[in-house]
Amino acid sequence: MENASEVNSASNLNYQRQQECQKKAFEFISQALEIDDKGDNKTEAVGWYKFGIEELEKGIAIQVTAQGEEGEASKRLHKKLQRNLTMTRDRVTVLERESCDQDASFCSFSVISLLLSLI
Repeated sequence: MENASEVNSASNLNYQRQQECQKKAFEFISQALEIDDKGDNKTEAVGWYKFGIEELEKGIAIQVTAQGEEGEASKRLHKKLQRNLTMTRDRVTVLERESCDQDASFCSFSVISLLLSLI
């Protein structure tokens, strides 16, 4: 049976892992925004956004059971990850729609990718 210090230690580790996912997601999404802003290569931007989405999803999936101040910080971070995930997914959807309007083959690829991810 785990004692309180072991549970707290595991919770601290999970919170740190959650923070690491947030940091990686931020780096990927910042790269995507830079490319997106320039308007040069929307397909590349979408790829970076998707890397960020993966990290956000990993961070959201981590369960942190800490109490007190760290528990509240974890809850705030979890909400932040969810907000960023929603916004990033929305941006990817917009870019993919724009690309579909301009390039039917990219649209077909995106639809096939989406279908395969649902399997």
